Amino acid sequence: MNSTFQITRASKCVVKIEYTDDCHVTTALARQITCQLREQFGDEKFGIVHVAGKLTAVDDGIREYLGSASRKHAKVAEAFVIRNLNQRILANFYLRVSRPGCPSEVFNTEDEAVKWLQMYCKN
Repeated sequence: MNSTFQITRASKCVVKIEYTDDCHVTTALARQITCQLREQFGDEKFGIVHVAGKLTAVDDGIREYLGSASRKHAKVAEAFVIRNLNQRILANFYLRVSRPGCPSEVFNTEDEAVKWLQMYCKN
């Protein structure tokens, strides 16, 4: 387990990335997460739910990295569970401006996010 995030299965076709309360997501950390996803799940297709901690923050370059080709190999959809107004503003800005390459949405609860992601599962 990493000290700033944890990757687990939320359901058969959904992977959860949970960030610590004080996690600051840099491009380097995002690359590390991508590598760990490949190590754990190979070429399997899945939905990703990002569960932010209370004070999780992201670097400016994350918006570009989230939409990059290196992250599109396995994800069918992506959900973001936010904990505060600042995170909601940033997440909504990302969705409007970046136009992600897969279905993406912001949620208040993990349960809502997982249910939404399961709509994109093949089985």
